Amino acid sequence: MSGDGSDERARGRASADYLVAAAVVGGVVLLGSLLVASGADPFVSAAGDGQETQSERDPLNTTAAERAIAAAVNDERRARGLSPVEYEPGLATVARNHSADMIARDYYAHVSPEGNAAFERVQSSSVSCSSVGENIAATWWQTPFESTDGERGRHTTREELADGLLEQWLTSPDHRENMLSTEWERTGVGVAVTEDGEVLVTQNFCD
Repeated sequence: MSGDGSDERARGRASADYLVAAAVVGGVVLLGSLLVASGADPFVSAAGDGQETQSERDPLNTTAAERAIAAAVNDERRARGLSPVEYEPGLATVARNHSADMIARDYYAHVSPEGNAAFERVQSSSVSCSSVGENIAATWWQTPFESTDGERGRHTTREELADGLLEQWLTSPDHRENMLSTEWERTGVGVAVTEDGEVLVTQNFCD
């Protein structure tokens, strides 16, 4: 998120490792988790170099990143003896729109300012689901970061980005449960990037 307040917003997300949201929408249980991923807080090194400018970063191919994240999740499911979830372009569109909306309107939540949650967003699309799951996360692209546990890193490839998100989701019981549920048959991932390299990710699951 651009502007002088961008770091403050990122640090706000970093103030708690994750929040968990659950709601019942039309009799359907909607499970979701909010995660601050490993790239929650850009740091300035001793040499004085901090966040890179947009012109200094290679642009992230968001479509390829979305597929890489979905593939990483399916690899983990297979490794645990679970069936992979089919990639649903319609769900990806819903997820992508939510990530972009969070950036455009400067919020970070499952529920939009109008009160629409993932189930409503999917209902208003062409995708048919009786239940919906959602994970969201924030990280950074080609920008040095410091995680909430003090580790420093930098995602320079979409595979690193995907692996970093997967690792964080696996360490959160609620994200892991959502991601590895046997209820889901389809998934879609949506990625949006701010001018200062912050990446917001939404992954939707559907039965």
